[in-house]
Amino acid sequence: MANGKPGDHPYTDITIHGQDIFGLGIDAKLRRIEAEGQIELIAVAGTLVGSWPWIDHRPANPHGLAMIVDSLIHLLEAQRRKA
Repeated sequence: MANGKPGDHPYTDITIHGQDIFGLGIDAKLRRIEAEGQIELIAVAGTLVGSWPWIDHRPANPHGLAMIVDSLIHLLEAQRRKA
C-alpha cells in the first residue's frame, strides 16, 4: 500500500519529492499544475502520469507525454484567465 514515500507514485515523486522522472520539461510543468491548478486538473495530471506506459525502465513516447502535458498547461492558463 502506498505510504507517500518516494517510489510510491510517479506524480508524487515529481511534485512532492522533487524528483525528475520524465525530462523534456515535463516534470517542471507537472509541478506547476500541482501548484496552480484546480483539483480536477491535478487529478487528470496524476492519473495521466500514473498510467503512462514504461518500456525498459523508461517512459514510452516521452514526446507524446510532453504534448499532452502542454495541453494541460494551456487548460491551466485558460482557467487562470477566467478567474
